[in-house]
Amino acid sequence: KRGIYDYQYVVADVINGKIENDDWLVLEGNTWVNKKEYDVFLYYNDPDLGGYERIIGYRRITTK
Repeated sequence: KRGIYDYQYVVADVINGKIENDDWLVLEGNTWVNKKEYDVFLYYNDPDLGGYERIIGYRRITTK
C-alpha cells in the first residue's frame, strides 16, 4: 500500500455496540500548547471482502 500512515492508540469501552468513554490521554499524554487537527478513520477488516479493510467510522477532532 502507498501513502502516509499515522495512528494513535485509544482506550475505550464498547457499550451496547457503541464506543463510549474514549480516552486519548491514557497512552499518549496531553500537549495543550498547540491547536491541532486530527482525522480519525475507524477501519474494519471484512473477510467477506477478501480481507480488505473498509471504513466504518470517521471523525475530525480539533484540540483547543
